[in-house]
Amino acid sequence: MSSSGFPKRRGAAAAAAAVASTAASANTAVADGSGGIAIEVHAAGPPEKLEQQQQQQLFEEPDDSKTNKRQQRRTPPSSSVLLSLVGSLRRRCCCFRFQPSRKQYYCMMPLDEDSTITRYTILATITAAAYLPTLSNEFVFDDRIFNDALQVQSLDGIRDIWTKPGTIPGELHYWPMVYTSFWLDCRLFGGNNPVASHAVNVAIHIVNSCLVDVTLKRIGLSANVAYLSAIIFALHPVHVESVAWAIERKDTLSALFYFGALLRNPMVSTEAFRPNNCCKSLLGAAPSLILYALAMLTKSSVVSLPAVLLLLVWFMRGKIRRCEFIYSLPFFIAGAAIAIYDIVQMGIAAKMNFGYTFLQRIMIASRAVCFYLWKVVWPTHLSMIYPLWYLSHNKVLWWSSVLVVGSALLLLFLMRHQWGRGPLVGLLFFGMTVGPMLGLIDYSYMLYSFVADRYQYLAMLGPIAVLSSLVVHGCRKTDGSVLPFDATTKEETPDRFLKLLCLLSLALGLSTHRQCYAYRNNETFFGYSIRQNDAQLNAWHHLGVLYSKNGKPEEAVKCFKKAIGLLNNRKAEGDIPSTLYQQLGIKLYYNSGILLKDELNRSEEAVEIFGEAVKNLPKSSTMWTLLGDSYSQDNGIGNDEEATRHYKIATSLDPSYAIAWGHMGSAYARLGNYEEAVKAFKACLDLNPQNTFSRMNLATVYIVQGFQEKAVNEYRAILAYEPDNVIAKERMQNSLGAIAKKRRRGETIEKK
Repeated sequence: MSSSGFPKRRGAAAAAAAVASTAASANTAVADGSGGIAIEVHAAGPPEKLEQQQQQQLFEEPDDSKTNKRQQRRTPPSSSVLLSLVGSLRRRCCCFRFQPSRKQYYCMMPLDEDSTITRYTILATITAAAYLPTLSNEFVFDDRIFNDALQVQSLDGIRDIWTKPGTIPGELHYWPMVYTSFWLDCRLFGGNNPVASHAVNVAIHIVNSCLVDVTLKRIGLSANVAYLSAIIFALHPVHVESVAWAIERKDTLSALFYFGALLRNPMVSTEAFRPNNCCKSLLGAAPSLILYALAMLTKSSVVSLPAVLLLLVWFMRGKIRRCEFIYSLPFFIAGAAIAIYDIVQMGIAAKMNFGYTFLQRIMIASRAVCFYLWKVVWPTHLSMIYPLWYLSHNKVLWWSSVLVVGSALLLLFLMRHQWGRGPLVGLLFFGMTVGPMLGLIDYSYMLYSFVADRYQYLAMLGPIAVLSSLVVHGCRKTDGSVLPFDATTKEETPDRFLKLLCLLSLALGLSTHRQCYAYRNNETFFGYSIRQNDAQLNAWHHLGVLYSKNGKPEEAVKCFKKAIGLLNNRKAEGDIPSTLYQQLGIKLYYNSGILLKDELNRSEEAVEIFGEAVKNLPKSSTMWTLLGDSYSQDNGIGNDEEATRHYKIATSLDPSYAIAWGHMGSAYARLGNYEEAVKAFKACLDLNPQNTFSRMNLATVYIVQGFQEKAVNEYRAILAYEPDNVIAKERMQNSLGAIAKKRRRGETIEKK
């Protein structure tokens, strides 16, 4: 061991020890003019001896002729190529290097413009390592939408994906681009391949992380801020939902096109935008406009990109000119056209109406913003399905959220000259990007929760950039009167910034790696959500559906009953809109009662469940019909008279409910009241002419009444739309035989 504390033995261990010893002994950092940071080292001996020792270390200067000659004498000629390669890697990737003239080490962390490949290789490697568990995950929950879609599985389905919106079961939006990517997966990797689908998601996320670095440098942020933001974006655990969940490729793919549209737009540059010719300038926007359209066709929540373009112009140049408004006009038109087509074509506005007031929506949006920002800073207790918030509970918290968001915007606006425009732009970018999912307008997922991690996949870039700027500013030796949120020049990389970068990458990477295991399969998916919060009504509901599909009706009923209890608690608190309660209640009562009645043969318990349902949902014709089914003799407790009473209530509530008319006809037929049975069956068939169940029963009633010709007509009607119905064919032949026999008897009597 030398007097300076470095071991004489060379190699990786020696290099690590040298770096650690150097970092521990450094107490000041000043610029040395070579692009690095000079770190003063306290020597344990005379300067002459220190210089001699330093020349024997691994971090010596590559142009030291004496050392090179000594190495050439010691090294056989056959290993010269290997030594050259090692030296090249050491010069490119080594964090510290000794400067003999100052007896100091200076930082050589590759964060400058000349080491792009190295930086992105590091970023891609650690991101792939963090998301490695996703490659062994199965498809979960909503992944069945593209797994079961014939348009995705068939070779010619690509045409239907683009030209027949609304034909994919379970998809409420016109987002053909994401289903085109799944169609390509099936063509390239052979059917439903979870490994390939998850690998593609991870690859897109890695590309997006690299584009974060490029985009932030394009708008004027320093290399350190951009790279730190890219690292956080790549490894943040909140993004696991968008990357590890296959169906959420819509988030990663839309972000890919979003970044492409930003980078291809001439306005997004620190240089002044000077359109010399309006037509040429608009033609120059075509690539960016096309990428924006593809992003909208992947997920329409990126509709705010035109407003973000103007926001970035204001950030970079402090003002927005008329030509820039004109230049962004095609983006506003394209975004509005695609969004309106999505809403109108898919009928979203008619399907979603949860009845929240404008003031309630402001409260929901403000709390959601606070929730998302807190998850950016402290990403713990993440969940796939967060519980619905109680609007009637803790009103102080709701109003505090409104006050915090409003005060933050006002403060950042007033302090924009002292602190720079960066913090305000970061918060506005976040609000604009996540805005469509804040509850100001109704969307389908509000049925389950007001927030989801995937909604801030792109939006959290704003807060991340602000936090990264603060970190870099804190690591830099300056008097620091102005925060470094605006354009900066090529900067130095302090030692403490490198340490923080490594620690942050390790912490975020491990958290992300662990979070990926929650998406292993459906049971771990919902089980993890329930462990995070036992009051998650929707997680209990979906776990019950999973148990029901897997042949575990007992466990499924327990889950449904737990969800029903949570739902009724919310109703008792007056904290859920009636339309939302009805939608959730019908699903829960239906699933629970059907399992009790059909799978477990416990009709008495089913009567109790549906009896509770009609008390809580007195205007639901579905619940009254199911209560009647539980009483019926067919598959209930055997009280058809009580069953018909409930069927009458159901049909009075909804005369167009064909199922209730059909079941009422069957109950009347079992009671022997054939006239009422015929009326009920005809009412059902008027509403649904292809109801085979009711038409077959009507034919049976006609046979009992002796009207064989009418029965034959009903069987012929069935065979008209079900030509392969064997039962209808056999019964029609029997009726025809009975008619022929009757006619023969009539002819014999006439002859006599």
